[in-house]
Amino acid sequence: MRLHYHYYGDTMAFGTHENSRDLGEPIQLFLFRYGPDPEHIYAYTNGETAIEMAVGDDMVEFVPAPIARGEISSSGTLDNQRLTVVFPESLLVYELFRDRSPSSVVNIIIWRGHANDPDEQFVIEWSGRVVSFNDTNYEVELSCEAVATMMGRNALRRRWQYGCAHALYSQGPGMCNANRAAATTPFVIGAVSGTSVTIDLAASEAAYGALPRYADFATPKRLYYVGGVLEYIDDAGRKALRSIIHVIDATSIRIGAPVPGMAAGAHVKLVFGCNHKTGISSLNDGGHCGPVHNNIQNFGGQPWIPLKSPIGLRNIYR
Repeated sequence: MRLHYHYYGDTMAFGTHENSRDLGEPIQLFLFRYGPDPEHIYAYTNGETAIEMAVGDDMVEFVPAPIARGEISSSGTLDNQRLTVVFPESLLVYELFRDRSPSSVVNIIIWRGHANDPDEQFVIEWSGRVVSFNDTNYEVELSCEAVATMMGRNALRRRWQYGCAHALYSQGPGMCNANRAAATTPFVIGAVSGTSVTIDLAASEAAYGALPRYADFATPKRLYYVGGVLEYIDDAGRKALRSIIHVIDATSIRIGAPVPGMAAGAHVKLVFGCNHKTGISSLNDGGHCGPVHNNIQNFGGQPWIPLKSPIGLRNIYR
């Protein structure tokens, strides 16, 4: 039997079951989200029956699973409070953590309700994100931090420095705003060996037509990919992102970590990196901001910082 639940703001019926010694049959719903699309969700319940509930604009099915959480502690502040979630390796959500840390943030929301609640009400009792995991003896243990903990951290401070401090391709006022789409090229993989990936240029041209001018790995411009990203979407719709740390030769690159399931014939996208220098000819700094990304107007560094300190045992006027 599959039950259909709805979340309401009024929690009177929930409170009745929660406070009763006889009526309560408490269960939890666990939602893991690592992307914006419906297929980027894993949903489980520790109850015995599958539950469907509206989450945003989507109807999500929470399937029964042996999943549990640790005790939620409250000491007047949520700073540094961690919650443990435990489940077996057989659950599909483990695929996000099997080989390495996920490519994107994995958020988690936990609802609490009662299986025998006639009003079918669930309330959020905890939300946050996964910060680390450990798998031993066929069991996975996630360590999660609360939303309040993330909001309480200090942001990174801006430095007076030569190089650009902007996160590459970040969008918004005062950010990088480089065109990621213009810096992205689709390719077909020719071979994969660990972290070494070989591009099949002939198959790539057959699949996508003439490649952009920087796509030829046989030119020095292939070094623009260092510090960039390899994007791969598997059959389940999960996106894997890996940093490009080295260009080996005219057709091969080395990425930060292996990508499970990626093999010869796979279609990927390679995105340019940036060395966070200007590329202005008068500076001759070999930068990428202007020549590669045509984005010098958003450069976030201070390339004209004096090389010699005006405070010292030297005459700065000679």
